[in-house]
Amino acid sequence: MKNIIIFGLEQFAMQMFHLLKQDSEVTIKGFCVDKKYLLENHRGGYSVYAFEDLENYFTPDEHSILFCIGYTKMNQVRKEKMESARKRGYSIASYCHPTALIQSQKIGYGNIFMEGVIIGQNTEIGNGNIFWPAAHVAHDTHVGNYNFFTISTAVAGNIVIHDFCMFGANSTIKNNIEINDGTLVGAGAYISHTTDAWSVYTPPRSYKLEGKNSLQFKL
Repeated sequence: MKNIIIFGLEQFAMQMFHLLKQDSEVTIKGFCVDKKYLLENHRGGYSVYAFEDLENYFTPDEHSILFCIGYTKMNQVRKEKMESARKRGYSIASYCHPTALIQSQKIGYGNIFMEGVIIGQNTEIGNGNIFWPAAHVAHDTHVGNYNFFTISTAVAGNIVIHDFCMFGANSTIKNNIEINDGTLVGAGAYISHTTDAWSVYTPPRSYKLEGKNSLQFKL
């Protein structure tokens, strides 16, 4: 779908706006947000519309919406907005940065693959997932729906990831395990076993070494 409406006005949306402007095959038609957040009429030289009123301006069969919504409420807000748009007849746009290496043929709608993302062979990707720069999902892994992989997430092979999960920067997931619904993995955490649904996993705290000066270490 070449005619794109960007959902959102915050930093994520503006990142995608600048990336899409570099794509000669895409025409940005404007921004949209929920009516209660419609505090400005223009952004980046484009009009801003109320999401609830889009049909008054853009026909669903000729326009697609790119949802730039983060992991608010463990990605459930993103699902809610996407499903609302689909019920109204709009298609959901996906985005793949030119530097991403995607080796899977089984990919759903509404996924965003940023710079340097690697998706391994025989991997299945569901709907509405976001892969931040340098995230790596290895071979033979199943990724469900509405998950968020932040910068440099490393997911090993033969893993099942269900829905509504969030992986913090530089987190690492061991092979041959299962990540159940709503798992929140903190930045830098290492997950070596199957997780419980709607659970939180964080790495040990970083403690200051008392009496030590950084110049004492050979770096």
